[in-house]
Amino acid sequence: MSELRISELQRASATLHPRRFTALTAFATVLLCGLSTKLAAQQEDTDAAARSAGAADYSLLCAGCHDGAMLEAPQRNALALYPPRRIVESLESGVMAVQGMPLTRKQKRDVAFFLTGERFDDLQTTATTFACTPSRTSDEPLSQPPIWNGWGAGLDNARYQANEQILNRDNVG
Repeated sequence: MSELRISELQRASATLHPRRFTALTAFATVLLCGLSTKLAAQQEDTDAAARSAGAADYSLLCAGCHDGAMLEAPQRNALALYPPRRIVESLESGVMAVQGMPLTRKQKRDVAFFLTGERFDDLQTTATTFACTPSRTSDEPLSQPPIWNGWGAGLDNARYQANEQILNRDNVG
């Protein structure tokens, strides 16, 4: 019975009238637009709730200093120019870590969102390299003899100088 039903549906779909097909396409388009609008509205509601929560936490814990009471603290307008990562990191492990202790991770992100208008993305990473490019090769001769400072004067970084010069008035200066 199910095989018969499937073949009937296949035959019916193959012989759809162009008007019906257009109507179905239009219905599907309206449905998808409605869903995307609903998702956008939900995102706006979530953003509004996060901003509201961030504003409440900011006014409770941060506004006392950052709204002008302390000259050393960056003003709120200056904080708005910071990236949200900097604000969150400052609250979690930076200068403001003590003041950020009562806040949860979500609350810290809400404060950063309130101040900057941008979401903090934990998954965003940046590539950092600590390698430097040497300005010369190791077999290239030195332009002047190394000056002994007690920490090794050659490429092998030895802790002694084999041919130590005797100090006199001409070489001390």
